[in-house]
Amino acid sequence: MLARFLWISALLFCWQLDGLAANCGPGVSEGGILQSVEYSDSSVIVDSENELMWTRCVFGQSGSVCKEGAAVTLVWVDALNKARRLEFGGFSNWRMPRVEELMTIVDHCADSPKVVEEFTGFPEGLVWTSSANIDYATDAWAVDFSRGEAVVSSRDAPRYVIFVRGLE
Repeated sequence: MLARFLWISALLFCWQLDGLAANCGPGVSEGGILQSVEYSDSSVIVDSENELMWTRCVFGQSGSVCKEGAAVTLVWVDALNKARRLEFGGFSNWRMPRVEELMTIVDHCADSPKVVEEFTGFPEGLVWTSSANIDYATDAWAVDFSRGEAVVSSRDAPRYVIFVRGLE
């Protein structure tokens, strides 16, 4: 019985509860929902299904494969303020993603970091979302890309940041 439970659990690992395949590897980009686009010499990723535009690199990194510079961590309020002031790729309406938006770029079947392949040079670790934790005013939601899951974190802890904007 335990062996059967473990086998079923392994099968479910790469499947969402609604029966659709999880965001596994190349299937995401081959399906056409994510594409790399260049705007004013700045790399962005367009998610046409969710109508979002992402910075390709986390804050502090740059270049076509995010190898220039170093990823910078910020506490939550500083990350929110940075998003409000960010001008990138000819746009100034960037923000931090909500937890459900950031989870759309998780690839549960990838090696760590568990991020879809379009996001090159992505660091392992926690990335802030704009979603506050309603149970504890001192916490907010982050996504742990080393495990591919949403977690609660102290707002005072430095975390990586990526920015998103709606397509208009």
